[in-house]
Amino acid sequence: MTEFTDRDPEEVPRIEEALKVWAESKRTVVLTGAGISTESGLVDFRSPQGLWKQVNPAQVASIWALEYSPEEFFRFYRERLDTMRHALPNKGHVALARLEAAGFVSTVVTQNIDGLHQKAGSRSVYEVHGDLRSAFCMGCRRRFPIDVILEGGSGVRLDGLIPRCKSCGGTVRPNVVLFGEGLPSDIFRAAQSEATLCDLFIAIGSSLEVGPVNSLVSIAKYHGAHVMIINREPTYMNNLADIFLQCSAGPVLSWISEKLTGAAPGESGRSAGELR
Repeated sequence: MTEFTDRDPEEVPRIEEALKVWAESKRTVVLTGAGISTESGLVDFRSPQGLWKQVNPAQVASIWALEYSPEEFFRFYRERLDTMRHALPNKGHVALARLEAAGFVSTVVTQNIDGLHQKAGSRSVYEVHGDLRSAFCMGCRRRFPIDVILEGGSGVRLDGLIPRCKSCGGTVRPNVVLFGEGLPSDIFRAAQSEATLCDLFIAIGSSLEVGPVNSLVSIAKYHGAHVMIINREPTYMNNLADIFLQCSAGPVLSWISEKLTGAAPGESGRSAGELR
């Protein structure tokens, strides 16, 4: 963590400039990564303390792990699901939901699978890496609530740690994009369209290391949008940023929301709907 992360928002370099650019934008698209959810108690992936420094994603979160080491795969996702199902939106999520309601955010494109944007009240959300709210059978493609991964039921039986579809015997897996898989094409095309049309593109809490999602920054820049990056550490695409705010997301987004909407987001776990 750098000296900038816990700085008072008004002391963050270029914060007033960022506020002005955001206030003048007619169509703002926000891309979020794991860093926006760390203030909800969830770990990120690529920071020095990130999840992929602790475990090898190829061994627990890939299509190869699902096929060749399914028990290890499901043990990993059971632990993640148990953590995520108890997580609450933080001030950053709530601030973005309020900004959307007030017309200052057009769409949120998220790399996260935690569903915290929706819990906070955001309505236009593209989940390019899937979600951890649902599951599907790899055989017959039947959809299930995610709880079957933990408990079985609803047409699923547990074979040890491995959920099996009672109809066809296929493996029931989380509805997330694994290492070695492509993104859902319809959702990513929609995200690309949003990047093409916006006049302000803001990346928050992402290292911007992972493609093809990081290409959205280049697309927005190519089509004339201002690019703003809010992150604790410099990112792989800082060279494209017109404004870089080196800080934690929650306090700065709360401050910007209060300035633009005239009301401060509430404490962690309260949705924009509850605060209106």
